[in-house]
Amino acid sequence: MPRAIVAAIFLRPAIAPLLVGAIAAALLVLAVLAYRRSEARGTARSMLLAMRVVAMLFISALLLGPSTIPPNSMADVRPKLTVLVDVSESMKTRDCAGSSRMHELLDHWIASAHLDALMSVADVELSLFGSGSEPIGRKAAAALTENAASSNETNLLDGISVALSVPRRDEAAGRRVLVLSDGRDTSGASAAPAIEMARARGVPIDTVCVGAGVLRRDLAVQAAPAQEFLHTGEDGAMVVGVHQTGLSAASVDITMSVDGPEGQVTTTHTVDVRGRTFGQVEIPIHHDLPGQYHYLVKVDAKPEELDTSNNSQTVFVDVSKARTRVLLLEGRPSWDMKFIAQALRKDPRLALTQVSRLSERRTEIIRTGHAATPDNENVDLLSPEGLARFDLFILGAGLERLISPEAAAALRDRVTEHGAGVVFARGRACEASADSIIAALSLLEPVQFASGTGPTQLPNARIALAPSAAGMSWLSSERLGVDLEDAADRLPNWTTVYRLSAAKPGTLVLARAAAAGSGAVAGDDEVNAIAIASMRVGRGQSLAILGEGMWRWGLVDENQLEFEGMYERCWQGIARWMSSGGDARPGQDITLQLSRQSAKVGEDIVAYVELDHRLESEPTEINVVRPDGRTEVLPLAHAGTAQGKPSDVRFEATFQAESAGVHLVRLDTPQLKPALQQRFLNAVDASLERVNLSADPLGMRALAEKTGGRVFTVGQAGEYPNYVRRHQFATIASEEATWAWNRWPFMAMLSVWLGLEWILRRRAGLP
Repeated sequence: MPRAIVAAIFLRPAIAPLLVGAIAAALLVLAVLAYRRSEARGTARSMLLAMRVVAMLFISALLLGPSTIPPNSMADVRPKLTVLVDVSESMKTRDCAGSSRMHELLDHWIASAHLDALMSVADVELSLFGSGSEPIGRKAAAALTENAASSNETNLLDGISVALSVPRRDEAAGRRVLVLSDGRDTSGASAAPAIEMARARGVPIDTVCVGAGVLRRDLAVQAAPAQEFLHTGEDGAMVVGVHQTGLSAASVDITMSVDGPEGQVTTTHTVDVRGRTFGQVEIPIHHDLPGQYHYLVKVDAKPEELDTSNNSQTVFVDVSKARTRVLLLEGRPSWDMKFIAQALRKDPRLALTQVSRLSERRTEIIRTGHAATPDNENVDLLSPEGLARFDLFILGAGLERLISPEAAAALRDRVTEHGAGVVFARGRACEASADSIIAALSLLEPVQFASGTGPTQLPNARIALAPSAAGMSWLSSERLGVDLEDAADRLPNWTTVYRLSAAKPGTLVLARAAAAGSGAVAGDDEVNAIAIASMRVGRGQSLAILGEGMWRWGLVDENQLEFEGMYERCWQGIARWMSSGGDARPGQDITLQLSRQSAKVGEDIVAYVELDHRLESEPTEINVVRPDGRTEVLPLAHAGTAQGKPSDVRFEATFQAESAGVHLVRLDTPQLKPALQQRFLNAVDASLERVNLSADPLGMRALAEKTGGRVFTVGQAGEYPNYVRRHQFATIASEEATWAWNRWPFMAMLSVWLGLEWILRRRAGLP
C-alpha cells in the first residue's frame, strides 16, 4: 500500500479498542494452551500456532476499522445561481436620483440582456420575496414592473432560508445566492440562522443594496375599533398603536377627540414604548345615544420629523340604539336549535327569548339578556302584541305545536310591514298538513317546497359557498376568522339537506350542497341542492337554512382549531344582519351597502346597491370621496345572482382604499327614497413598509461578508457574470470515509489463510 495512503489511515473501531484487545489476548492464551496439550510434533505445532495467531491478529485489526478518505479533486462546475428579488412596498421609494428602487433593479440587474448574460455562465433560478417567497420563470421576470413591489412585509431572511433549503446534497458545489433588495427586513427575525445555514452549506451570498440608508425619524399612529358593532350603553374599545422610528421616546401621549350626537369630547392617553419601536393601548369608548361618531386620534409631531401626515387618523363608529330582540321558536327540540341558542346567548348585544315545546303538556320559556325583564313576564309572547316586541324570529320545526294561524299571520306581518327578520333554521317550519300556518308563512319562505308528504333528502351533505355569498358580511373571513370559500371542505358534513322545487324570484342562493364523496363543486353547480338562501320580503328579510346538522360546525377537535368560535360568530352575525333588515332598510326604494366598514390600505372594497323593486330608471354611478378630498365617480354594473345570471335589482362597483383615513361613498337618487345615501369606510395603513423607508446597506454587507460573498452596487451589474465565471472551479471533496480493508484481495488472503490452517491442522491430527 503506498506510503501516502498508509499515512492517511485512521481507525473507526466497531467496538471499544480495549475490548478488542482483551478478546484478542484471551483467544491467544486459549490457542497457546490448546496447542501445548496437543500430541502434534514440535515443529508442526509451532507452525500451526503461528498461523492461528496471525489470523487472530488480522481479525482484530479489522475490528479496529482502518479507514481512509480519498483525496479531494478540482472540477469545473457550472454554478447554480439563485437570484432573490425584493418586491416589498419599500422598493417603490424614489430615492435613486428620482427613480424608484425597483426601477433601478429592473433597469440594471433584471434587464433581459443581463439575465441572458447570467444564464450563459450559470443555471439561474429566479424568485420574488416579500411576505413570502415565490419562484418565477424567465419570461415573468422580464415582464416585471414597478407595480410588482406590492407586498406589505419583507421577510428577507426567510426568503434566503427557503433558497438555501432547496438544493440537494449533490447540488451544493458551485452554488451561489444573489440578493437584490434594500435590505429592510420588517419581520424582526435575526440574521444569524440564515448566515449559519449558508456557511454550513458552503453557499456564499452576494448582495446588491439599492436605496439610501438615511435614518428617518418618525412617529406614526394607527387606530381601529375593537368591535364590528356597538350598541347604546355598551362598553367598547378603540385600539391605538404607535410606531416610532429613529426616536427613543419612553412614552407617547395620544389625543383622541370624538364628535357625534353627544357633542365633542377630547381625552388624552399615554402609550408605553420604552425600549421598543411599537406600543399599543386599548382606549375604552361608551355612548348612550345612537348615531355615528367620528374619532380623531393623533400624536404631537416631533421637531425631527420630516413627514407628519401619519401623525393622525380619523375613525368612525356606528352606534345602534338598542339590543336586538330575538325570539326562537321550536315545536320539536333538536341539536340545531340548542346550538343556535347557545351561540346567541354568548353575544351581549342580543336579548334572546327561547320558546320550546317539550311535550304535549310542557312548554319551556328561557329568557336571557334584557329579554328577562319583569315587564316581559306577563306578556303573551305569541300574541300580536307580544310578537311586535321582537326584531328577529328564528323558527325551528314543528311550529304548528306552538302557534296558531293567527299568530303565524301576525309574525308574517311583523316581517313584511315592520322590517323584522325571520330565519327558517331547519327548512320548512311546520308539517305539510298544517295548511293554514303554511299559507301564512309561505310568503316568507325564499324557496318553493315540493308538494306532498315532504321534501326529499340528501344525506351526509357537503356544503360550499355560492358566488353570491361574497357580499354577505356575516360570511366574510374578517368576521368568521376563516375563509369559508376555501375551508368549507374541512368542516363536518350536514346530516341532511332538503331537495326543493325551486328558488323563488329574487332569492339569493348563498350555499349549495353535494353528496359526500361525489367530487362535485357544491357551491358553483346549479344542479346541487340549495343549502342556504336569502330573500327580501316586503320591508323585512328572510333567510332559510335548508337542512339539519349545521350544529356540527360548532364542534371543534384538535385538528380543526382554525374553526374555533366560527359557528358562534356566524350566528351572531346572522342575528345582527337580519334584524337590521339585511342589506336593505325598511321603507327605502334603494339601499347602499359596503362589503366592509374597515379595511387595510390597498384592499378592494365592493359597494352594493339594491333596489326594493324593479325600476325603469336604474342607478348608474356612485361617488367615492377620498381622504384627501378628491372625488372619484364609479360606474355601477349588474351584480350576478346565485345562478350566475344578471340581476335587475342588484348592482355593484369596486374601488380600492388607496390611502389611510375615512372614505365617503355617496349615492344620489333624487327620484327615490332616500334621495341621498352615504356610507363610510375606515382605511388603516397597516404596512410596516411605509413606516421606515430607509435602506440597510450595513446589514446587506454583513450578510455577504459573513457567508463568503461579495457586495455589489447597482451599477456593477455588468461585472457580475464575469465574477460568477471566475468562480466556476469548485473543490469536490469526498463526502464519506471508506474502509481501507474493504477490497477483494484482503478477503481472498484471509479466506486462503484460514483454509490452509484448517487443512494443516486436520493432517496433523488436530481437532
